[in-house]
Amino acid sequence: MRPGAFSEGGFLGSSESLEVALHKDELTLQEINTSYDTIALELEKVLDRALKKKYELRELDFEEFKKREYHSIDLRQPIINLPGPNIGYLVENNYQVLFVQYRGYQECPWNCENVEWSSFDFLLVNVQTERYISAPGLIVHLIREHRFFEGLGSPYRVEPYKLAQVLGLVS
Repeated sequence: MRPGAFSEGGFLGSSESLEVALHKDELTLQEINTSYDTIALELEKVLDRALKKKYELRELDFEEFKKREYHSIDLRQPIINLPGPNIGYLVENNYQVLFVQYRGYQECPWNCENVEWSSFDFLLVNVQTERYISAPGLIVHLIREHRFFEGLGSPYRVEPYKLAQVLGLVS
């Protein structure tokens, strides 16, 4: 899970412990009174709805689809300005979702096969609160199946509290 093994950035920092990262996240979820399954399910619902909108738009209006897909956001870098409403996909007037699609896919570090959504990263913006988070699509699987938000030293780390805030599960 270290940098360079399953991924360039790694699922864990170069010297951190998987057990420590898992324990820290478990404590965080207890503190905010939510569960791995709740977070994974809510995130999955939003991403699924955004993906459906994406694929429908691609079929109905390819030019509009290209406009919404085109953006210059590197999700591994801090976001300076949130994207305008004409980029990405609006879900239930609450969430704006942008996808960065890759040709290949990211393997699960537990060697799970056929993991959904492992070929994109996303930016999820809560339109009401302007809170946002970026993450790999694989994070839904990692949270649900492995109770893992990625390591504290990983560039793809998803802070459980921040994700819960964006999803409106905590204030």
